[in-house]
Amino acid sequence: MFSKACEYAMRAIVYVATCTMEKRRVAVKEIVEVTGIPEAFASKVMQRLVRAGMVESLRGKKGGFSMSETQLAQSLYEVVALFEGEHYFNSCLLGLPKCSSYKPCPLHHQVVGLRDALKKRLQETSIRQAAEEVSNAGAHLRLEIPARNDEHH
Repeated sequence: MFSKACEYAMRAIVYVATCTMEKRRVAVKEIVEVTGIPEAFASKVMQRLVRAGMVESLRGKKGGFSMSETQLAQSLYEVVALFEGEHYFNSCLLGLPKCSSYKPCPLHHQVVGLRDALKKRLQETSIRQAAEEVSNAGAHLRLEIPARNDEHH
């Protein structure tokens, strides 16, 4: 649904928020290990989040990434807008440039409500709330890798 960069950014920022709520900073290496984001992507995603002011970065031995209370209060929509662009929730599912209620594509009326509902839900969900789901409710940030069965059949 979202680009890989956006998916990785959401995983990373929620993990940084989780660590921030535990009163600790987190390094890129730990973000990679816990979230399963490829290392090359993790560094780029984190740099973009820092440049956008969504995450704080401190260099040095006791450095790492963390978030302020204001940053924790940001919505997940803001992450999507940063990585997908503000137009993401207004664009046509089929990629047609002139799709609208007046000149709809074949799927316009079926998806417009879903798209608007997703946008609203992301706007209403703070990064802190998503992190609390990880901490309290057991939500996860990594795709589980199925255990290999090395026995031959």
